[in-house]
Amino acid sequence: MRLVKILFFIVVAIVASSCFDEDFGQKLLKTLDPGKNTLVSTNGAYELSELVKFMMVDSHNDDRLSDGRDYNDFKEIARDIRRVEKGDRFPGEFYGKVSRGDNLFRGTTKILVDGKRLLAENIEDDYDWGVYVSGPKIEANVVSISSSRPVRVGVDAGANYFRKARFRLIPLICYSQSSLENTSNYEALYLILYPGKAPAFFSISTSTGSGGHWVSYVLHYGPVAWYDVALGHDSPDRYRAPLFGECRVKGA
Repeated sequence: MRLVKILFFIVVAIVASSCFDEDFGQKLLKTLDPGKNTLVSTNGAYELSELVKFMMVDSHNDDRLSDGRDYNDFKEIARDIRRVEKGDRFPGEFYGKVSRGDNLFRGTTKILVDGKRLLAENIEDDYDWGVYVSGPKIEANVVSISSSRPVRVGVDAGANYFRKARFRLIPLICYSQSSLENTSNYEALYLILYPGKAPAFFSISTSTGSGGHWVSYVLHYGPVAWYDVALGHDSPDRYRAPLFGECRVKGA
């Protein structure tokens, strides 16, 4: 019995001493951190919510935006990364950045929603999404995920999808081209939050035409430029431009 008590006190002493070890404490925090950056692919494709979570910056300070991400971090999620030059074709939202001399890199990735391929079947079996990473020389401050292919019909890959995955999406401003409550063609800017991650700005854009339905996502690590906000220049009612803090688009 006495031997058992001695062993008990030895175990307690070891545990207590380890609790004061800084390295041990940091490892424990990382283990318990729900926002820890881990990303697992399924046959080379990533669940969209996990991909966005990975792109967000780890932080226990949830009251300020992050400064950006190291460019090398995107090697894990994008293939065939190369620098985009001024003469190349690239999404219009990066035109100002390239003109200012900012870096712009393009790679490809594959995306799943609820474990299923997001892009619709096509004759070329092309299911790659373009990943555009941009920013000054120091680090990236914007990343965009978009595709020239339509998504599968009936798939929820908008704000509600992310909310089901424990993200908080707070709409800041929304614009719908055909009507304020139409989600077929709309753009919304959100403040996106996730446990263990620094807040960021996140936009979702959708477009529907005769060829199908398209969607794209943009994550801003820092402040958002005014020309990146959905201002509704094409609104049929020029006196009814969207206001900050207002979002009447259903599902946004």
